[in-house]
Amino acid sequence: MAITTKNTVRSKTSVTEKPPVTEKPPKAATKARKPRTSAATSEVSQERRREMIAEAAYLRAELRGFAQGDAQDDWLAAEREVDMLLGGQATSVTQ
Repeated sequence: MAITTKNTVRSKTSVTEKPPVTEKPPKAATKARKPRTSAATSEVSQERRREMIAEAAYLRAELRGFAQGDAQDDWLAAEREVDMLLGGQATSVTQ
């Protein structure tokens, strides 16, 4: 026997089946990305590098309250930090 609803005929014995599960296609292999080159790391003048080091050294001294420290140690630590951020562009030791 069939049931009719709005022009649709269904059988009482039919079972609702889920559509077959299909696997997603594998993702394409991702290409290795080149590191971004920004203006900050591409080329920095020696004057700008010195300004960056001076600012970083000042911030180091400020963090310790400008007490019990050595300005030269702050400068050298700031120099290493800036050079690392710049990708080793300049590695001069200032005394």
